Amino acid sequence: MLEGILLAVIALLALLLWLRAGKRNKQSPEGPEQEQEREEGPLLDVLALRGFSYIPGGEHLALWEGEELILKREPDNPFDPKAVAVLRENGQRIGYLPREYNAIPAVLLEEGILLTGRLRLGNYGKKEVEVHWPRN
Repeated sequence: MLEGILLAVIALLALLLWLRAGKRNKQSPEGPEQEQEREEGPLLDVLALRGFSYIPGGEHLALWEGEELILKREPDNPFDPKAVAVLRENGQRIGYLPREYNAIPAVLLEEGILLTGRLRLGNYGKKEVEVHWPRN
């Protein structure tokens, strides 16, 4: 019974996030960005990349705008039981999703939903992760 309740909650959260992503897509103008979004899967959220400064050698690490990223659940993380690590395609960890916003991605990853990421580099060294649903 508990599994059924958990699955219902996950389904409800997924529906809410899907509706939120659809609303965000309607607000953006038609153009190449939407074409890219269809190839990757719908945009779930854009979150700050946290913990980058704590990565050994991170200050010398070259990052590229649009770099594809892997999101990996770290349930044994001693600082955050819902931790979602952000990795490069070669497996190198470059940070984490923010603790205050990682609950839903963590649950989705635990349920086997393969979320993907893309790096955004903003002004003043701001680093963000676009979190995408799987491709259809």
